[in-house]
Amino acid sequence: MSQDIRRKGIGRQLALYAMEASGGNVFRVMASARNVPSNALALALGFREVDRVYFSDGRRAAAAEIASELGLVEVSPSLEGIPGVVSDWAWLPSGLYRGKAYGGRGLLLLDTDPPFFARGDVEGYRRLSRERSSGAEELIVYELRRA
Repeated sequence: MSQDIRRKGIGRQLALYAMEASGGNVFRVMASARNVPSNALALALGFREVDRVYFSDGRRAAAAEIASELGLVEVSPSLEGIPGVVSDWAWLPSGLYRGKAYGGRGLLLLDTDPPFFARGDVEGYRRLSRERSSGAEELIVYELRRA
């Protein structure tokens, strides 16, 4: 972004307009921990951090394919203690997750896009995880609730 348009309140105005136009009362945003301006804006707007997840790039594979390669079996996911999951790059509280899950070997893999390791992690795949691995990008999830 050009320096001459930074720090003029445009991002703040756009965010406030989008929230107002949505008619919603719960808003969530996710930003890279390295994106200082986006994190500062979220906090300035009153958002609070609710979660952190980690993105790692690698070979693209669906959760079912990864599960098959790792010898995981379909399970009923127990997401107790896990605040949320990411699917299609949107964070949602774990209690709302209704998709398939695969488990075994200390892993819990959710059928999201990209696949989400709710417990444990495995290198080599394009995935999100609750655990930081080498080279993973840390993402901060923020939430704002309006009365």
